[in-house]
Amino acid sequence: MSRGGKREGAGRKRGAPNKATQERQAKVAATGATRLEVMIRKMRFHLAIADREMAKGEAADTEKVIAALDKAEAYVGKRKRANTGY
Repeated sequence: MSRGGKREGAGRKRGAPNKATQERQAKVAATGATRLEVMIRKMRFHLAIADREMAKGEAADTEKVIAALDKAEAYVGKRKRANTGY
């Protein structure tokens, strides 16, 4: 007669899933999205937002540069006219 304690071959085998784990894995398999896929999707979404915001900033900077160049060209044009007497 055994008296408890550690016995050879007793208990759940290492790595054997319980019922809750099996149910959760079945739900995940039904949706088709793993944790890694969800994390990658979120990462790509946030990167796309960051790229869009950066592009908006670059567009604003480009407009400022173009305006400054136009102003400089107008200034140079005035000086040329003043120097040539036209």
